[in-house]
Amino acid sequence: MHRSPGQTLAQGAAQVGFMTVQRALAVGTGPSSQLAKGGD
Repeated sequence: MHRSPGQTLAQGAAQVGFMTVQRALAVGTGPSSQLAKGGD
């Protein structure tokens, strides 16, 4: 299977974003979790 550069970049970005969310949920504090909750 051949993947276009765009697909590879999108997949990489999604993976990094998912890891960031998981880390924020694990910590449960700080600006990351506030952003995830909508900035309240």
